[in-house]
Amino acid sequence: IEEVKGKKPGHVLQGPGTDAAMVDRMRAAVHNGTSENIEIVNYGKNGGAHVLAIELIPLRTDAGVLTGFMAIESDITEQKAASEALRVERERLELAASAAQMGLWDWNPQTGAVLYNQRWADIIGYQMEELEPDASEWTDRVHPDDLPRVMATVRNAMSNNTHYQSEYRMRHRDGNWRWILEQGRIVTRDADGEVTRVVAAHLDVTARKEAEENLLKITERLKLATNAGGVGTWDYTAANNEITWDDRMFRLYGHADSKAVPVLDAWINGPHPDDRARVQNEIQKALRGEKDFNTEFRIRWPDGTIRHIRAIAVVQHGAAGEALRLVGTNWDITDIRLAEEKLRATSAALEEAQSVARMGNWSFDLLSGTIEWSRQVFELFERDERDGPPDFKGMLSDYCKESADTLAAAVQRSIESGTPYSLTLRTSKRGKGARHVRGEGRARLDPDGKVVGVFGTVADITLEIEAAESLTKARVQAEAASKAKSEFLANMSHELRTPLTAIIGFTDLLRDNSNAAVTPEQRARAVDTIRRAGTHLLAVINDILDLSKIEADKLDVEKTQTALMPILREIESLLRPRATEKHLSLDIVLTGPVPEHFASDPTRLRQILMNLAGNAIKFTETGGITITVDTAQTQDHRTLVIDVTDTGPGITPEQAALLFQPFGQADASLTRKHGGTGLGLTICRRLAVLMGGNVEIHPTQPRRGSCFRLTLPLDASDGAALATDLAAESTAHAAAPPPRFTSLKARILLAEDGVDNQRLISFHLKRAGASVAIAENGRIALEMLDQAQANGQPFELLLTDIQMPEMDGYTLARTLRDRGSTLPIVALTAHAMAEDRDRCIRAGCDDYATKPIEPAALIAICAEWSGKVGGRVAVPGSA
Repeated sequence: IEEVKGKKPGHVLQGPGTDAAMVDRMRAAVHNGTSENIEIVNYGKNGGAHVLAIELIPLRTDAGVLTGFMAIESDITEQKAASEALRVERERLELAASAAQMGLWDWNPQTGAVLYNQRWADIIGYQMEELEPDASEWTDRVHPDDLPRVMATVRNAMSNNTHYQSEYRMRHRDGNWRWILEQGRIVTRDADGEVTRVVAAHLDVTARKEAEENLLKITERLKLATNAGGVGTWDYTAANNEITWDDRMFRLYGHADSKAVPVLDAWINGPHPDDRARVQNEIQKALRGEKDFNTEFRIRWPDGTIRHIRAIAVVQHGAAGEALRLVGTNWDITDIRLAEEKLRATSAALEEAQSVARMGNWSFDLLSGTIEWSRQVFELFERDERDGPPDFKGMLSDYCKESADTLAAAVQRSIESGTPYSLTLRTSKRGKGARHVRGEGRARLDPDGKVVGVFGTVADITLEIEAAESLTKARVQAEAASKAKSEFLANMSHELRTPLTAIIGFTDLLRDNSNAAVTPEQRARAVDTIRRAGTHLLAVINDILDLSKIEADKLDVEKTQTALMPILREIESLLRPRATEKHLSLDIVLTGPVPEHFASDPTRLRQILMNLAGNAIKFTETGGITITVDTAQTQDHRTLVIDVTDTGPGITPEQAALLFQPFGQADASLTRKHGGTGLGLTICRRLAVLMGGNVEIHPTQPRRGSCFRLTLPLDASDGAALATDLAAESTAHAAAPPPRFTSLKARILLAEDGVDNQRLISFHLKRAGASVAIAENGRIALEMLDQAQANGQPFELLLTDIQMPEMDGYTLARTLRDRGSTLPIVALTAHAMAEDRDRCIRAGCDDYATKPIEPAALIAICAEWSGKVGGRVAVPGSA
């Protein structure tokens, strides 16, 4: 003691790099005989730095005489490093949370008005509309013990024009207190220098505060355990292999008292089997002087509980330098290890969450100019992690120019004023293409409040952006489709109900025999009106069926020798009365020599021209319509070009874009005025495409008329004559005279379930001279055919509907063909698809007629097949 007090003071805790002030404190404690606890950073001779915790305990006799000191020295370098890692991790967690969990408020101290965002209201359990727009909404909810301190912090920031940060409690709607981390800054002042705007962000840190309080409780318990005897001490004598424990050691190892187990057995077998050999090896090394004894190991209590123990010991040497004793302490560090494991789990979970969320961390140090990236950022920007992150300029190159400029400006603001930012950016194109990312950043401050760096997160939000864009596009398309559907249904209702009104009305007029005021001429006009309305209904249905066949890829076009001039004359003869009725001119002009015959589908060509020219007449009120026919040479083939030009209202480019879409028309008001299904132009274009050509509208302007152009491949027949004037064509091409009435002398069986159709069809057949019997379905038809055969008066023709109850026409035809019958069978149906005709033929029918019937055509078909041998084209067992 005398030596320490005065003779050789330099021997006390001196070494390379030892903190002199801490050494002086230890000297003072030794000199005064008092206890001391300090932490020092010791720089060894090899340049390594260690953080040491030293507790100096004076030893006295019962009379209070100082006899010596015991020093407990611990290397806490790892704990300090872990604490620093926890601090850095906390900063990252706070930033990640701020991206979506920050409550904001904006306060005008002059007026007292405050604006809050929804997250601010959520933190205290309210809705935005429940909050008062003034500062009392905040002050009334701050804990009374915290309010003076917080207000002082805010006033100080307002006086010094600085940022501020404060933690305090606010009352939640449920009555509980929530811990709030508030960060704010002064935004604007008026001309007198008075603050007019303060903006702050709130973060609910209740969970963090609770965790800190729990950690503080753990630390306090550990300190209490140490001060109150929570550290167990032991003494091992090497000569006789004897170990001495104090009572606390037994409790550390899970034993109730010192009599529970032999000390040596507990000493040797106490460590976990996986750690036991290592601990014994380190004890032996310490006894040999090879290293200090400072280790950590697990022990297993008698009940199976695993605890973590930290053991430190010093070796007492004899005069010859031999190891005599090993004196040490053990203390339970299980709570520390569990906390560290929890931290590692939290970090791993954060890492996993960032990977799942495609989010990474980055930091930019202003002093060194270096940038650090997490693994996820390298993956996001498709850079090799082994090359390290680029410099700031290189980092900006990963973004498109506009986003790079925006990001550079935001980072510069953070450096200059500490302003955080949250941006939606777009990367430059690489292997995965351009990506949408959300960049979050904030300034890192030193203890003096100076900005020393910027750090943040970057997250890939491409899927979210694309999903939002797709949803918007789908919504627009759905709204457009719904509107088109509604307009089409309304239009179709008009197109169907209008002629039905005429049909029903004039039918009632004709049915009323008591109406003597109706003259024969009026009755004739009524009949004409009924037929015209029925023809219109048939045209509407045919348009729908044509489009359905095209959509189903079931419509076939022919390619036969087509006489062009008769088709043009037919178009003129059919449409001129309509044009004359509206006082319009109608001209067909051949601008050059045009082949009279070429390979095409005459039916579809006639349909296209009738639609285009009919539309022109429909929508033109004054002037006229001109059909111009010409040829053109394009590359290696010739093309027939037919322009239908009118002097109507014209079409805007926006209207033109709708014309060739199903159910689309240029102007709903015109549709209501002129009628139409909105399918005609769509059908025309698709028919033309099937024929190898197209239908297009030439550029037009409102009130300047329209021009629709039909182009078709011109495969002229060899030696085909050239026409230059439609009016000069030979009379040899004049329209054929109407067919003469056909006499029908046959015994016919009509299988038809509709009573009205029975009367109508049998009337026409009987008027032509046929003998007609009627069967209501296929089953009855079979019975009548068998009975007629048995009576020696067989039928010469079967005319059968396809859709009938009990037995339909397909089954009837197949049954007859399976029996070997050669009776001619003509199918009669309202089905109008090409595949319907094929199905009838495959079932065993010889021919096909559609409803509504054309009497002359039906009688001609019946006359053709009456008395002939049928069933030659049937496919047994098919259909």
